[in-house]
Amino acid sequence: MSIIYAPTAPATLASMITRIRRMVGDTESLAANRRWQDDEIIDALNMSMVEIGNALSLTQPSPALSSENITYTADSESVALGTYTAHAPIFQVEDITDPLRPVVIEQASFRDLSDYGLAGVPALWRSVYAIHSGGISVRPKPTSDKPLRIWYVQEPYVIGAEDASPSAVSVAANVATATIGSGHGFVAGMRISTDGMLSSAPAEADVSDVAITSVTDTTIIYPCTAANGAFTAVGTLSASRLNRGPAGAMADEVACLGAAIRLQETDVEASPARLMRHEKMLFQLAGSARRLRGPQRIRRTRRFV
Repeated sequence: MSIIYAPTAPATLASMITRIRRMVGDTESLAANRRWQDDEIIDALNMSMVEIGNALSLTQPSPALSSENITYTADSESVALGTYTAHAPIFQVEDITDPLRPVVIEQASFRDLSDYGLAGVPALWRSVYAIHSGGISVRPKPTSDKPLRIWYVQEPYVIGAEDASPSAVSVAANVATATIGSGHGFVAGMRISTDGMLSSAPAEADVSDVAITSVTDTTIIYPCTAANGAFTAVGTLSASRLNRGPAGAMADEVACLGAAIRLQETDVEASPARLMRHEKMLFQLAGSARRLRGPQRIRRTRRFV
């Protein structure tokens, strides 16, 4: 007997909610009789995904790495980080003055930054950087504008609905309110993009990869710089996958189990066996990420046997 492995697609949100309901014994068909509503399950599932993302990024962040380029202005004290890097774990900073030969800049403690690049003091490294709130400082200060590449660890997905067609959208003071059917599944913090939106100007009013500010049962609030007033044409609103580190199908069960434990822990209902199984599966998932590392070093010579 043999086991044949076939490519597996990640589970849908609906199937994961159903699986979690089975795990916690909340399978009532009538929503009013359910112990946990879908938005509570989605919230627990998001927290479980964050836990998985943190575990994988600590083990081997390479699959979730992305980069963003910024320019450090000459003689500046610091430079602000970009949209994604401002709140993400920084993995590495490179000087890409010569794009073909990027130079890694060493990291230093912010408290020790004043020891580098002082007049008459030998530099311990060619240059160093330190992270502070919303930006980085490089020493010695560049004498000319210096392009930098910031490598960072992407955030895990925020789980929610995939797409929807609002019945109406209006803008006031750079804030858009989309009217949408109840049970839409979108959650605050989830990043979205729109297509086919026309403002009252009329002009294109689509957004790309913006975070939802807040939601109600029938509305979604998100930033939009279109002209004030109701949109003349309403298109679609979709979940954005930009800048989000993916989790493979192997993470589905771990995420569901983690969400079930979070729902049950309030009333101390999660059994020790379930807690141990989740810990074991999370350890195995993090261990499987090591296979993505490849060789620890590259051989300089070839051997033929």
